[in-house]
Amino acid sequence: VGSDLNAGALGTARRNARRAGVLADVQLDRVDVAAGVAGASVPGLVVGNLPYGIRVSARDGLEAFDADLGRTLARAFPGWRKALLVDDEARLARAGGSAPRRVHRLVNGGLPVVLGVWEAER
Repeated sequence: VGSDLNAGALGTARRNARRAGVLADVQLDRVDVAAGVAGASVPGLVVGNLPYGIRVSARDGLEAFDADLGRTLARAFPGWRKALLVDDEARLARAGGSAPRRVHRLVNGGLPVVLGVWEAER
C-alpha cells in the first residue's frame, strides 16, 4: 500500500511499479498518511520519502511538518517499523518521533540523503 497527497508523485510511483512489473501487486492511493491503513490488523512497515531538495522551495515549514509527521506516525501506526528518507540527519528524530536505530547515508537522484530506520516500539 502506498499513499501520497500529490497526484504527480502517485503517477510517478505507478509508472515505476509498471516498469518493475509489480503494478498489479501494489495499491497506490491519494490519501494523507494521517488516515492510517484502514483494516490493517497487524503492524507493518511505514516508508516515507519526505520532501527535500527541489520539492521544497523553502525550508521554513519543515520543522512543523516533521514534528506533525512524528506525532501522526505514533498515533496512526503504533507498533509499526519505520524507514524515512530525508536530506538532513537532524530531521530524523523529529519526523520519526525518536532517534532512529540505524542511519544509512545514500544518494537519491544525485542528492545526498539519509535513511533512518526504526524498529517497532513494543
